[in-house]
Amino acid sequence: MEEYKEILKDLTINLLSTDLNRAKGRWDRTAIDANDLASYPIPSTYSNTPLIKGYEATKQSTYNTRNLSSTSLSHLHSLNQTKRSVLSEEIERIDKEINNLNKVKFELQSQLLRSREFDLELTDKLSQNPFTSSDNSTFLPDEHDDLPINMPFMSIQADPCSLNDLSIDKPYGHLITASNNPSPRIWNLSTGDEVAQLTGHTDDITSLQFNNNSIVTASRDCSIKLWNKSDFSETLTYFGHTKPIDMIQASQHNIVSGASDQTVRLWDLNSGQCNLTMDLLSYLDRPHSQLQSQSPYIGGLQFYYNALVTGSADSIIRLWDMRTGVPHRNLVGHSDAITCLSFDQYHVISGSSDGTMNIWDIRTGKVLDSLQFESPLTDLQFDNRKVMISGVGDGLALYNRVSKQIQDLSSDDTVTSLQYIDTYMVTGSSNGQVKCWAI
Repeated sequence: MEEYKEILKDLTINLLSTDLNRAKGRWDRTAIDANDLASYPIPSTYSNTPLIKGYEATKQSTYNTRNLSSTSLSHLHSLNQTKRSVLSEEIERIDKEINNLNKVKFELQSQLLRSREFDLELTDKLSQNPFTSSDNSTFLPDEHDDLPINMPFMSIQADPCSLNDLSIDKPYGHLITASNNPSPRIWNLSTGDEVAQLTGHTDDITSLQFNNNSIVTASRDCSIKLWNKSDFSETLTYFGHTKPIDMIQASQHNIVSGASDQTVRLWDLNSGQCNLTMDLLSYLDRPHSQLQSQSPYIGGLQFYYNALVTGSADSIIRLWDMRTGVPHRNLVGHSDAITCLSFDQYHVISGSSDGTMNIWDIRTGKVLDSLQFESPLTDLQFDNRKVMISGVGDGLALYNRVSKQIQDLSSDDTVTSLQYIDTYMVTGSSNGQVKCWAI
């Protein structure tokens, strides 16, 4: 090939020299003389071609071919075709190298994502983040690691009706479920057997929680009850709300409740005294009647020490200072009722009846990320690596916060509530069924 190129060059030089003498013509000022044609760049390989020579090969050369014989033109044409062939082969080789490098790059990026996810998992375990970690130590038997990932491995028919809420004390421990009746049920998650029912409320249970050595329940009868976890006996009843209670959250010393009377109350867990009442009616931007959904008035509620976040039927998320009882920031972006939310020291993640999930930066009040689903969201929970979302397309979705990918998890019916600890998750559905998952 190289020998053929040199022959073509020499032959072309001689022919051009003869034509130039015969025509007594001159190249125009943009052309090169016959001797320069010998250096007409024909790079053999990309790797051994100097940069300036490769650059010159990309430039368009212009020759005055008016006075050239047909033979000279033919050989010049052959030379140009040889150059084009060499360049095409080199481009094809480079394309193959690029494809191979892209494959290597993709694999390295995948390894980096897995490394980042593992690092965040270790960070969660080391820091024991109070916003996203359970108060209980996590024990998972060795057999749990052998279960298929993101698949249910156990189911319990907890009720013939839809489940309103559920809570677990620890993996493979106890589960409590609430439905459209006044008696929550306690289940053994190792055997799937019912252990007890809590009797005392007079209307449907709307929200409940395992809280250290106690159980807290809220009802449409406008009351909150505290139960002893060891013998399931009633310990204390909290009165004060004038309409059904939508949601509660408990800590070691306090309970916060939100109700359809458009108030949020802070209770002393041990005495039952209401220490603070926050009236949302004073801060409403839109009346509940203007919204399309029939969601509870308080759809999301979480607190940590003096920080409280609420999401209500007017589509507004409010950040409160419980030392003053006044909201200091509103997060506006949903178009319908807030149905669920959770927060850590930097972010609020919210779900709505409008089918959107927003990730907010608490410091700026801006939306960092937003996902649109086809149906209203019912519940969510998140940590540094993932967000688990229920109610999406009559099932579950797992959103990877590192890779930004969404994985749909199959379910027989609409998932109404969920809770996970470490890699153990429990979900409740509108068909009254509870499922246990390895995630």
